[in-house]
Amino acid sequence: MEKHGQYPNADLCQMAAYCRRLGLAEGHLVYAAGDAEPRQVVVIDGPDVRQHAFDLDQPVNRITTQLSSLFEPEVEAS
Repeated sequence: MEKHGQYPNADLCQMAAYCRRLGLAEGHLVYAAGDAEPRQVVVIDGPDVRQHAFDLDQPVNRITTQLSSLFEPEVEAS
């Protein structure tokens, strides 16, 4: 999360800048390693940025399924 005008890393800062420039409310960062669970970062007065990490040691069909899930709309609980 943004703190006192600082971003936690350069990737987040760059993604937020792209989203602002393109008028997007949301952006996705995809990494080849890291935390398995997606993480959402809300930039103050900016876009939501979702960070994803995929283990590339998995079978290709599993990686493809994970990547495809990025393009499915989220279902909100009622």
